[in-house]
Amino acid sequence: MIGSGEVICAIKLPLAVAEAARLLQSRISIALTAAGRIEVFAGGSLENESIDELVAKTVAEENLRLEEASGSDLRSLLDRLEHSVSLVKEAIARMPLST
Repeated sequence: MIGSGEVICAIKLPLAVAEAARLLQSRISIALTAAGRIEVFAGGSLENESIDELVAKTVAEENLRLEEASGSDLRSLLDRLEHSVSLVKEAIARMPLST
């Protein structure tokens, strides 16, 4: 993929984060926390949002219309979310029991 020019992931960032990164010539870091928050750090600026807030915005009627999302797109999203839930449940099961 390196040097191919092929887009493998597209992420929409708040304008303030993108501008801060550009002005300070810094990298943009995106991480998912164990608490279910997506954190975006760039140029000394931190933005974060919970996964459920992000999903709610994604499936809002207006967003689906603007994105021209299909039923197939939503089924794919659901499959990925269900797989993610399974991974979290497996991680919880591997944790030592706490009192």
